[in-house]
Amino acid sequence: MGATKEWVEVLFAAVFWGGSMLLFRRTEGKIPKLVVLIYALGALLFGLVTIFGYKRAFSFPLIILTLGIIAAVFLIGRLSRPSLKPLP
Repeated sequence: MGATKEWVEVLFAAVFWGGSMLLFRRTEGKIPKLVVLIYALGALLFGLVTIFGYKRAFSFPLIILTLGIIAAVFLIGRLSRPSLKPLP
C-alpha cells in the first residue's frame, strides 16, 4: 500500500501539480468550484501514478482508490457540463 514517505510524496506531487494547473487557469478569470474539485482529484491521480508507478497504482489495494478517482472525475465532468438547448 505504500509507506508514509511515499504518501507524503504523493500529496506533495498532487499539491504541486494541481496548484500549478489552477494557477494557469486563474489567469483566464474566475474558476468554477467543480473545476477546482476536478483538478484536485486529477492531481491526486497524478501523484498516485507518478510516485507509485503504473504497476503499483493499478494493483489490488490501490486500484480501488485509483479507479474511484477516475470514475469521480468523469462523473463530475459529465454533470458539470452546461446543457445546450436547441435553437427554435
